[in-house]
Amino acid sequence: QESHVAIYGKENVFRVVTFVYPQPFSAEEASTVLDSALQGMVAAVPGSVLLENTPAIFDDLLGKIFTIQDKNGYYYQGQMLLKGRVLYQAFVTYDAGAVSEEALNYFLDSFTPIVDAKAGL
Repeated sequence: QESHVAIYGKENVFRVVTFVYPQPFSAEEASTVLDSALQGMVAAVPGSVLLENTPAIFDDLLGKIFTIQDKNGYYYQGQMLLKGRVLYQAFVTYDAGAVSEEALNYFLDSFTPIVDAKAGL
């Protein structure tokens, strides 16, 4: 697992997290893996609620758009997708009303999964 974090101001945390699995997933397995990963995010923050769980396609890759709210009112909003054997999560954590839609959309729209030939991805 790798995690890259950028903090903007006091309330906005932009994250890209990757999980590398031993082998690539078939198209039939991808939906199950994404559902499991999203449920894992919700379970990792006790008292959180899944507000949005929308299937999506990003450049021909199966993904999800999600929003989670924790018990303290913070939101986790973003997207996840599978490419080969890598699960990518790109999301922003923010307090209610503390993120601009323009900044959020710019961050999410600029995300592109990479190919690492050394890792066989």
